[in-house]
Amino acid sequence: MKENYHNHVSDYVIPTFLWGIEPFFNDLTVRDATRGFNSRIFWGDSQQNLSTGIEYGHVNASNRDLLSSDPPFYDLSWDHWALFGNGAYTIERLTILPGIRYDHSGVSGDNTNYTLGATYKLTENTVVRAYGANGFSLTNPTIQNTPLQKISTIQSGIETTVIPYLWLKGTYFNNYLKNSQSAGLTPVILNQNRQGFEVEVRTTPVLNLALTSGYTYLYAKNTDTGERLQSNGDQAVPPHTVKLALNYDKNDLGLRGTLTGNYVWWNSPANYPTINNPSVDSAMIWDLHLNWKINPKSELSPELFLSGHNLFNGVQTVGGTELYTNAKRWFDGGLRVRF
Repeated sequence: MKENYHNHVSDYVIPTFLWGIEPFFNDLTVRDATRGFNSRIFWGDSQQNLSTGIEYGHVNASNRDLLSSDPPFYDLSWDHWALFGNGAYTIERLTILPGIRYDHSGVSGDNTNYTLGATYKLTENTVVRAYGANGFSLTNPTIQNTPLQKISTIQSGIETTVIPYLWLKGTYFNNYLKNSQSAGLTPVILNQNRQGFEVEVRTTPVLNLALTSGYTYLYAKNTDTGERLQSNGDQAVPPHTVKLALNYDKNDLGLRGTLTGNYVWWNSPANYPTINNPSVDSAMIWDLHLNWKINPKSELSPELFLSGHNLFNGVQTVGGTELYTNAKRWFDGGLRVRF
């Protein structure tokens, strides 16, 4: 049995000033609670196997304004369940990965999805892969009588260690989204295509240090009009994303550390910064995470940790304002204990 509970409260401010006071006219709260279970059966080994299972969940969801006596925007409950099966079949260098899943959503009808993937080992150091699948996501509860959001994806790529001291991975993706809904207060429904590629590089550790980097290029367009999509307060479709990391791992002393940097170019409309909700992509956000396992030889040893977030107070936000922007520099730390 599992239970998940999510609570999100956000305030929307109407800037009306009265004797220097800025009152809050809305206090919108969104509450989601899910209770359910899942069960899975597995047959076979690493070469040929089959996995089947069932999932069930009961959901309660509501959205209301705590400062208003009006009825809630929605107050719903529903049951959903799913049956699924996945397998793997290996013939020498080739592995085939089929899958099927049937969902009874409880709110937007039933849906059957399929997956089919394959990997082929070209050499001892190089593997190519391809993957195709379709899926769905539930509609926004504030929009009634709308069809499910359908997603289809095709991906292919290569992974290799043929260059000494480097691990390289490249992936091409092409995703089609039907009835895609934006995340704004008034969701917009459209059909879109998102395609691009990802490149990842990781070095072999030297003196317990290893570098990792990744780059993603994305081209997103409205398939009904052919217009290229841009990031705003309703959606994020950044054409360029860069990630960097420096990792330190000294197992015998129980020491680990990671310095990460993240940069995003939002590609907002030219006049967007003049509309109350400017996008900012002028900085890379740096985080530092440090861990020390007091007794490295014991699996149950306590571990001290310290994290610093946004070390240089960078601003990286889409559709942000002074009220809704990314967090400034902050720290957390403590003692982690396993039982």
